[in-house]
Amino acid sequence: MRPGSRFLFAIATAQAFVLENRGRKTIAPITILNSLSPCENVCIDAEKAETLEDDTLSELTSSILDSKIGEVGTLSENALDRVFPLILTWSTAETADAAEAIESLLERLEREMENGNELVSLTNKHYTIAIDAWGKSGHQDAARRAENILEKMEKISKLNPAVAPTRVTYNALMNAHSKNGNVDRISELLGVMEDMPALSPITNDYNILLSAHAKLGEARKAELVVQRMVSRSQGSDQSCEPDLYSYNMLLDAWSRSKEPNRGKRAEAILDHLCRHSEFEWDIDVRTYSAAICAVVRSDEKNILERSERILAQAKSNGIDSDVYLESILLDAYASSDSPDAARRAEELLNKLDEEGVANTVTFNTVIKAWKNSNDPSAPFHAEKIVSRMKQLGIVDTISYSTLIAVHANTGDRESAERAEKIIDEMHAMDLAPDIQALNAERMEKGYYGGEVKVIPSVVSFTTLMNGWAKSNDPTSVEKTEEIFHKMMLMHKAGSVDVRPNSFTFVTMINCIVRSRQPGAAEKAERILFDMYDQYRRGNKDVKPNTKLVTAVIDCWQRSGERNAGERAEALLDWLIEVYTVDGDESLSPNEYSFTSAISAWAKTRKFGKALRARAVLAKMIQMHKSGAIKAAPNTHSYTAVINSCAYCENDTLEKRDALQIAIKTYKELENSEYGQPNNVTFSTLITALRHLMPASNKRDAAIKTIFHRCAEDGQVTDTILRRLKSTLSASQLQELVGIHAVSPDGQVYIDKVPDEWKRNVR
Repeated sequence: MRPGSRFLFAIATAQAFVLENRGRKTIAPITILNSLSPCENVCIDAEKAETLEDDTLSELTSSILDSKIGEVGTLSENALDRVFPLILTWSTAETADAAEAIESLLERLEREMENGNELVSLTNKHYTIAIDAWGKSGHQDAARRAENILEKMEKISKLNPAVAPTRVTYNALMNAHSKNGNVDRISELLGVMEDMPALSPITNDYNILLSAHAKLGEARKAELVVQRMVSRSQGSDQSCEPDLYSYNMLLDAWSRSKEPNRGKRAEAILDHLCRHSEFEWDIDVRTYSAAICAVVRSDEKNILERSERILAQAKSNGIDSDVYLESILLDAYASSDSPDAARRAEELLNKLDEEGVANTVTFNTVIKAWKNSNDPSAPFHAEKIVSRMKQLGIVDTISYSTLIAVHANTGDRESAERAEKIIDEMHAMDLAPDIQALNAERMEKGYYGGEVKVIPSVVSFTTLMNGWAKSNDPTSVEKTEEIFHKMMLMHKAGSVDVRPNSFTFVTMINCIVRSRQPGAAEKAERILFDMYDQYRRGNKDVKPNTKLVTAVIDCWQRSGERNAGERAEALLDWLIEVYTVDGDESLSPNEYSFTSAISAWAKTRKFGKALRARAVLAKMIQMHKSGAIKAAPNTHSYTAVINSCAYCENDTLEKRDALQIAIKTYKELENSEYGQPNNVTFSTLITALRHLMPASNKRDAAIKTIFHRCAEDGQVTDTILRRLKSTLSASQLQELVGIHAVSPDGQVYIDKVPDEWKRNVR
């Protein structure tokens, strides 16, 4: 009988004994293990080992671990001979329970040694298998558990050199950290190995670090690793030369990177590999696909042409383009701004369909290409593709959601109504429940088949909302609100797939804000507070941010409501409070938040509005100087305060205070570190002087002084000249800007004033 079969026979015999005596007080498993003759050079047939029942493995393991069955320190040689094969059998399971079992068996062997059992012989293989088991377990704490075992090995090896970690041990530990993306620890472990000749890392060890960098899109760091490998391999260590997997991981890193010019860098690496024929390996399909992915995701120019060039290069080098490689090319078509990209994508789809290799991903990608095409015929083509998918039985939620987006982009009532009908059609579908999401990661792993439940999701509804929001239909706000409230009701009724997310709320709020309807600001603010309330109650998918809150503040300043100033400032104060309490940078008030609140005061018709606007600016300056916020005042902030002064109520005291604030704010801006007056500032200040000062030589002199400074700064515009015309006489204008630039009736011509006066206008 072969050694592996002998152990499997022992397992089977023990299993039979356990089943026969289940419920009795018996020491059957350990007895059987002790009774069989030793197995030398035991090797486990992994395929057969995986067929063993988990319960059997657990009971056999328990029979060894349970000290009541045999006193610790008394396990026989026969039983000990079978512990290591049992550990090997557990190692094939790749689960947390298996890792726990292996570590427990290892600890039992350690206790046997501690209690004087001289038959126990532990080596680094026992511990390395335990580390490897944790690395493959998928447990969230796997890396820490593996580290603990390494620490134990290092301690024991001081007395027992046979337990000293080997290169394989470190490799297993790096794999454990790779699952968690802990690249710093992997790099540290490689450094330890490089410093110890006995542990000198080989190519596979470096590839673990490369794979970890690739998953995180850390392309620059991945390049440094490859350079490190090349440098070492050019010396005395030939065992760490980069291989095909190394370069594929490097290209993967660039494909996931956010670095500028990532597509170009990937192309350069691919060209380098193609030029060097001294490599002992040939470039494969994954090399080319990773390069195309990098180009497609780069947002660079000529994506389509470059992707097609790489595909042609692959074919010329004997690489057969498969469905995966051509699906990536389809993604290039979908990401391209070429006017005929969608048509070419559909032609490639037809070719793949004729070959019988087109799948849900390829069809959906072509629908996406039509969505991004801005072609007026996009809805027709997208509908036709979805119809083909229905006939093939491969239509899914992504298909319908993208089709809705195609109609939403059209922006007319007919398309919006069609999008609603698609939602109803999705409701009517009744297939097996397996909703899939299409993304780059899923596409790389292969879009697995099977029946798909087609149900309206939050994406479907939000896309439909966006379609109505973009339409020119007079009832667009009401239609968008109707869908929004329908989602809310469906979610409350138990439909988790339609729970509104941040995009849903943002679409709804922005639709209301853009409508300029009476009461829009009040409605938008109410939805914003509801959104934040849901976030505070634990729905992390609906977190508002500064941009959204500022949009509502801006809605107040455009509303024309009498209390717009108070409401806008109150919302700004709420944002400040939330940021102060939570410390969340995504809710930190910015310059637009403050400036919108100041502008809201400028547009109200209330006494004291100039003082209130100035107070908001003062608050912004104080918070910035104290470090409470990063946002600093700018020219627009100061100009908005001056604007609040320019149109104050027609009251003597009110106008006096407003004039003082306007002049103070202007002078402060002139001497501040936050900016300088621009053409809008000068125009607004001239308007303020005209409204706040009685007609007099003093007013004329003040306006002339401001204009001289404006011309000196190169900020003269036609608007400023019109402001002068409404204040000064024709003779005063001729004296100020030159007789050649002013007509007899006082009309000032911007094209006849010196270019130097206009040089800095933006």
